[in-house]
Amino acid sequence: MKYGANHEAQTTALNMFGDDLVPVDYAAVPWAVFASSEVAGVGATEDELRDEGREYATRTYRYNQTDRGDAMHADGFLKAIIDRNGTIIGCHIVGPDAATLFQEVVVAMKAGSGTVQDIRGSIHIHPALSEVVQRGFSGQFTHGRSRG
Repeated sequence: MKYGANHEAQTTALNMFGDDLVPVDYAAVPWAVFASSEVAGVGATEDELRDEGREYATRTYRYNQTDRGDAMHADGFLKAIIDRNGTIIGCHIVGPDAATLFQEVVVAMKAGSGTVQDIRGSIHIHPALSEVVQRGFSGQFTHGRSRG
């Protein structure tokens, strides 16, 4: 994954020429599969969280629940995963432009507070597919269960 290698190279260069060594931050490395439909993700999956016995909550939101998604007859969904404090710990999107839509989540995780408030509090264009992300991180979340 080229973007992961670019991130590692940037950290290596900073460490070579900077005063302080910093580790590569793998906390929010995104990935995408450019197929039909696109699939994109960042952070933890539900299976990983269950296996670790961590508490989490999820919310799934379908593309066709937005005006733009409905008009496009778009088949797709977003699954948001947060901890009990509202910190984003994972997100996965399947559908048209998933890799583009999902970038907002990565920015919230890395450059913002890392919570749902970063997404909920920003204005989203209407009607646009970006409302899938906004609405996916708004509303009622369902609490997950740990294994064991």
